[in-house]
Formats: sequence, structure tokens, C-alpha cells
Amino acid sequence: MLDGGSRVPIGGRALDLLTALVERRGELVTKKELMARAWSQTVVEESDLKVHIAALRKALGEGPQDQRFVTTMVGRGYQFVAQVEREVIPVTMTPPETHARPSHNLHAALVRPIGRSETIQHLLARLSRVRLLTVAGQAE
Repeated sequence: MLDGGSRVPIGGRALDLLTALVERRGELVTKKELMARAWSQTVVEESDLKVHIAALRKALGEGPQDQRFVTTMVGRGYQFVAQVEREVIPVTMTPPETHARPSHNLHAALVRPIGRSETIQHLLARLSRVRLLTVAGQAE
């Protein structure tokens, strides 16, 4: 999740809850629906839901004086109340590129990095020559 250009750390369950709430913006989403969405294969207590809603509110930057994103419908559930803008991302019809099988066991990137192609090429070249490579950096 991003806030402007900054990455916001959010747990998987909190993200599941956020997704469920945003999909039904302005509607009441019951506690039972949210628990089924975030814990589909597990039986949990209502307190688990409260903990993850609190984590979600913290990740969204809610505070006593800040904008509200999620409201509590006491005894019933939660509602996402902030403005939501939807953007349709066009699907390109270009055929997938075929590459030689990589000589490392790193997972494929889930998102395409922007503006780092030179650095990535340098790291890939180093990976083919060394057994262990540590990459450390800081956010800009």
C-alpha cells in the first residue's frame, strides 16, 4: 500500500479487511462477513477482528484529530467512509517476453521497479559471479 509515494507497511489480514471494506464503500460490512473474508479457514474471536481493524486504522493514519476512513457501527460491523477513486488500468496485448532461465533462485518480482534498470542489471551480473550478495538501501 502506498501513501503518496511512500510505502505503508500493512499486514495481510488488515489488507484483506481494507479490501473488503473498500469494495463496499459506504455500506455496512458485518463483523461476520469481515471475519469470513480475513480468516476463511479459521475460527477466530471478535477481539481478533478488533485488533486488525485497529492496525488498519493505524496504517491509514487515523487519529483523534485526523480524517476518518473506517467507522464502527457498534455491535454490527464497519464501514469505509472515505472517498474512493477507481482507475481502470488498460491491459496491453503485447506477448510476454521470453528470457533464458535465470541462474538464481530468486522469486520473480511482483511489481516492476521504476527507474532502477541499471542497478538491477548490475545486481544480476554480480549474482552470476558470487555465491552470496547482500543488498541494503534506504528509502528516499
